Amino acid sequence: WELRACPPDRDCGGMAGALCRDGEYCSYALSAMCGAADQTGVCRARPASCGEDDTPVCGCDDVTYANACEAALEGVAVGREGACPPTEAAVGEPCGTRGALPCAEGLFCNFPSGADCGRADAPGTCAERPTECESRARRVCGCDGTTYTNACSANLAGVSVESTRACRTR
Repeated sequence: WELRACPPDRDCGGMAGALCRDGEYCSYALSAMCGAADQTGVCRARPASCGEDDTPVCGCDDVTYANACEAALEGVAVGREGACPPTEAAVGEPCGTRGALPCAEGLFCNFPSGADCGRADAPGTCAERPTECESRARRVCGCDGTTYTNACSANLAGVSVESTRACRTR
């Protein structure tokens, strides 16, 4: 029987993109910002199971995990403590202007009249896309420069209305 020292930690991540072995994950210090600016992490063994800790963390994959152990179990390092911030706006939230999040799947950015489709730096509001429209024709010009049969048809395509007449050809 021989006593040996544990093998030294292996660096991972960074610009070189050094990978860990199967059953390991690249663990970064919180200050390393998930390997940004060539910060490296250290290969750690994935845990076999986790306890009932309910302290949410945001993984380096921008997914919220119940705790740091659950992230490690999935092979993901902790990017920050607490839940991840949203990446998409919900119904009623601002959109279409500087600093605003894009609308979530199934929504579109509905600009009020005078917002010039966001070019006036006036925000729109995320709204549900309709699922069906009447066929009554009241041509409108969408913010994408396409003429639609009516406002509902534009919204169904995920586009807000720029004007209540057909688009001018450019």
